[in-house]
Amino acid sequence: MDNRRILIVDDNHDIHQDFWKALGEVTKPAGGEALGNLEDALFDDEPTTSDSSVKEPGVDELPYALSSVHQGQEAFELVKTLSEDQSFAMAFMDMRMPPGWDGLVTTQNLWTVDPRILVTICTAYTDYTWDQINTSLENQSLYVFLKKPYTIADVRRYAAALVTAWNLNHHLKNYFETSSKKIPQNQDTILSEILACVCRHTGWPCGHVWKIDPNHSSTLVSTDYWYLNKPGSFSSLQSASKDLKLNVGEDLPGEVLENKQSIWLEDIKNKEKMGRFQGSSMGVASGFSFPILYDDQVVAIFEFFSGDVQSKNDILLHLCNLLGPKWGPLAILDT
Repeated sequence: MDNRRILIVDDNHDIHQDFWKALGEVTKPAGGEALGNLEDALFDDEPTTSDSSVKEPGVDELPYALSSVHQGQEAFELVKTLSEDQSFAMAFMDMRMPPGWDGLVTTQNLWTVDPRILVTICTAYTDYTWDQINTSLENQSLYVFLKKPYTIADVRRYAAALVTAWNLNHHLKNYFETSSKKIPQNQDTILSEILACVCRHTGWPCGHVWKIDPNHSSTLVSTDYWYLNKPGSFSSLQSASKDLKLNVGEDLPGEVLENKQSIWLEDIKNKEKMGRFQGSSMGVASGFSFPILYDDQVVAIFEFFSGDVQSKNDILLHLCNLLGPKWGPLAILDT
């Protein structure tokens, strides 16, 4: 079962109540007091509903298990007492929490007892520059920024994306630790497992892997590694991709190779240089793609497609940019 435990760290009790409402809980958080609604202070006044015809992978309606603390030291003491199977997937971390630790110090201390926790740093202030925060937290774990004011939709999107990222990493870590004791692992089995894991956890119905041509580092070669949630689906796309080679800048994977960054296309058929989709969408409405990097070099590219329009999820794209280099050392194995 996926870990859906979220820790909320903020010195303002009312803000906890709003987080609990945003993430699907209607009861008062433990230790909190319903002193009123601070949605005008915490949340922007954008509408929280969206076009029901636009689906967003990674944002689901499964319940979260929420916990609230009001000081950084409380968060540290709580996390320190938890067993591995009780750990939090992520934390929403306020930056200013007088009189105790601020969010930066709290995050640094949390990672000394559980470096797996993914952190969203929430702030409206400039006590630290972004460069100072990045330098302090560099190479420790995954973290993202959420600048106040933000919408309820933002909170839900960040929660879904970080919980997904935590479970992706956890699943893959367990898979490789367990399976490597039974069968030798090579690049092909590793890439196939990462592909399937990303599709299952994000909800994309179709996934495909491209590899670098061993003779030309600027050329991508289509592989036979596909994930399909329904057998026989996306058959036209599979046929158009078979034995295909792409140069830098060509089609969706070629753009990712050129930029070494993830890309999301809500309307793929109207995007230029999408060679496979010129003249026919092949039943594909949206797609996204991200690179697997090792030593800052692309070793593979994953692409994902859906027949439904998928609204762009910037935080999921950002997390894929962070995860790609972490998975790179696995992807170069060839035993």
